[in-house]
Amino acid sequence: MKLKTLFCFLLLLIISSGIFAQRSKDAIKIEEFIIEQEYQKAIDYKSKKFKKLDGESIYLKGIALYLNSEDREAIRYFDKAIEKDFKEVGVYFYKAWAQFEIHEYYEAILSFEEALKIDPANPELYSGKGIMYYYLDIPQDAAEAFKRSLLLDDSDPTIYQYLGQANMDIGNYEECIENYRNACEGFGIDSKEYQSCHYNMALSQQLAGVYSDAKLSFTKHLKLYPDDYQALTKLIQTCYALENFDEAIELEAQLIQAYKDKKLPQHLNEMYCFDQFNWNGQNVMAFKAYEKYEGEPVIWKHRFYLLDDDEEIIKKIETQLDSLDSTTTPEDRYYLSMLENDTIYIYTHYNYTSDSSYLSLKNAVLQILNEEVPAKTKMGNYSAWLSQQNEILLDGAGTSYKKAIKVSSIAEEYEWLAKNYPGYKFIQQSLIFEDGTPYDVLEFELKKGERKKIYFDISSFFGEGF
Repeated sequence: MKLKTLFCFLLLLIISSGIFAQRSKDAIKIEEFIIEQEYQKAIDYKSKKFKKLDGESIYLKGIALYLNSEDREAIRYFDKAIEKDFKEVGVYFYKAWAQFEIHEYYEAILSFEEALKIDPANPELYSGKGIMYYYLDIPQDAAEAFKRSLLLDDSDPTIYQYLGQANMDIGNYEECIENYRNACEGFGIDSKEYQSCHYNMALSQQLAGVYSDAKLSFTKHLKLYPDDYQALTKLIQTCYALENFDEAIELEAQLIQAYKDKKLPQHLNEMYCFDQFNWNGQNVMAFKAYEKYEGEPVIWKHRFYLLDDDEEIIKKIETQLDSLDSTTTPEDRYYLSMLENDTIYIYTHYNYTSDSSYLSLKNAVLQILNEEVPAKTKMGNYSAWLSQQNEILLDGAGTSYKKAIKVSSIAEEYEWLAKNYPGYKFIQQSLIFEDGTPYDVLEFELKKGERKKIYFDISSFFGEGF
């Protein structure tokens, strides 16, 4: 944000020069240091004679402090300038951005409002105020401020992207589409800003349920940016929404190939969202695992997450591998299970393979959500049972010095933890010697609050390079 405001700063200096016919030599000298980007010299200038400096000079020192990332001190200088009756727009403008840097968003809004009393036709002040509301998670007020900015002369058209994001958060998707379409016009097609705005325009069309338009937009987007794999997943979702399953399968093949080639971003490396639909006013997100994940059998193939208004998971329904059946058939078979409030429900009367119809699977998920079919098996305290099963499989590995896990690096310790205790919360790491052997002891917490310690034998590499 500081790079952006630097341009505004130069404009404000010109305004400052025009307003005051008589400027002090001190103000002119400090301004020269700032233009040359010698901020420390501007800060140190006549520091022992601070009280004798005029309000404009103190204001300029405040700008130098702000540009030097000394935000709290900058605010103090701006207040001192105001005390000396230097109440120009720039003082409140920069005070607001310094407050933004230290996350004092409400205070920044008050500073912008003071600036607007002086210059009510300045679009930068409204857009700045909108950004503060956005960071306060008040998108309605943010959108209103951005709209007022765009109505004024000399407004910055890039504000359309901020307005688009605010409208997306509110759920005003039709306005959002237009906002991002306008934002695209302000950027070159090769810029990251254009790519982001074009993606968000297509996303807004998808969220608005205008799937045909979204499909066209995502298709165009991928021609421009073929490596945007997040956009590829969104195009897959629009194809599922339109029930264009053949096209979706072709697109999924592209994604799977990118997975095999290790081209995907980290958040797409285990699974990808291929469909979204509504159930009783709540969003359901459908995910698929890749055919093979690091050469291991796919324990689950599909996952359906039912989300509340805060996007928290209420229920998880998934197709789980039927290991008994898969030993006697040439292809993997899956049954359905649902996890809710740490209770798992098993529906073995639903059976699926990789070639099964998605519509039949989706219908089964809806039947489970509608409680039309009773579960064959029900088990409470599922997380505790799962942890117990994991302990049995590990056979006490790492739970003592005698059963310490031998590793060849620190990174290997954390890889082992991530694989065997996914979702753990790290607490501390200790180096302990037992009978002359060095051990790393990692203490962590599981999701249900249980604390554990795992012992790693680090004798193979400890001391190397010391």
